[in-house]
Amino acid sequence: MRFLKKKILNQLLFDENLTIFDLITRFNKLPLKIALIVKKKIFFTNIITEGDIRRFFLQNNNLNLKIKDIFKKKTIVSSKIITYQVAKNIIDTNKIDQLPIVINKKIFDLFVRNLDSQQKKYSINNPAVIMAGGLGSRLGKLTKNYPKGMLLYKNKMLLEHIIAKIKNFGINNIYMSIYYCKKLIKNYFNDGSNHGIKLNYLEEKYSLGTIGSLKLLKKLNNDFFLFNCDVISDVNLTSLLKYHKKNKAFATLCIKKFKYKNPYGVVNLNRNNFVSFQEKPEINYNINAGIYIFKPAVINIIKKYSLKNFQDLIKILIKNKLRIKVFPIYEYWEDFGSNKNNLSRSRFNVR
Repeated sequence: MRFLKKKILNQLLFDENLTIFDLITRFNKLPLKIALIVKKKIFFTNIITEGDIRRFFLQNNNLNLKIKDIFKKKTIVSSKIITYQVAKNIIDTNKIDQLPIVINKKIFDLFVRNLDSQQKKYSINNPAVIMAGGLGSRLGKLTKNYPKGMLLYKNKMLLEHIIAKIKNFGINNIYMSIYYCKKLIKNYFNDGSNHGIKLNYLEEKYSLGTIGSLKLLKKLNNDFFLFNCDVISDVNLTSLLKYHKKNKAFATLCIKKFKYKNPYGVVNLNRNNFVSFQEKPEINYNINAGIYIFKPAVINIIKKYSLKNFQDLIKILIKNKLRIKVFPIYEYWEDFGSNKNNLSRSRFNVR
């Protein structure tokens, strides 16, 4: 724990009249996932953390709302300059992670728990599984005799994007489920050493569906991450894992807000009577983001029920009253499952 440097502190200041959209856009670029909210550019009003934003997404869809209208929690502050030990005692006693030093209503400093660990490289020991065996049929000619995960986005394969993101959090024990065009994948990635990871393959002899290949996993001691190979995201895996453990979840699903704008005017009726007219209304959904954490026991459940599809697995977990939690993603996220315009075949010599 320590106080922040002035340069970093200034980067964390947000005006209370900014919209939630503006907050999230800037928040993703912050050196620390903390926003200090100020009024008239200088007067401290609140502090917003990563957890606050995720809770907002579970309760609200309107990104045009202003910060001051949403985040109204009480914040513990120190109204005078204090020593390291005093600040630590306040943080420990109140079980908080940040303590703003506010003098004459102005933010003077910020004391942060585990600041050093937040700025250091992440280290997660849990394994990860990447599902890369699908046909990629939605991508048409791009995946004819070619694996979806090896398509290029910004001159880098989708699988390489995902592996790099995973590695950034210290995960180097990765399993990859393969079926369609699996020789191409194995010949390129080999044992993973050329990407700085240990890569094991779950080879399907025939298609095992969207989830069935997990039964090929050997016994795991830790909860494991699961990634679809057509999804790229900057989701904080450390926060995801902490959330999963804190909630004692059997499975945690990442979700993303998705806005659909109806291209047509909608007529609301009461039987055959006109009630009202809506011009091209927008509908907000929580969609499955294709990133998960599971307890190792899920492997035995998949084997026991011979499960192939993700939807069937969820039904079994619910039936057995196993805890399923959702984790909202506010970070960058994109699904390339049908994104033909931004993908291309690799120019590498892949055989």
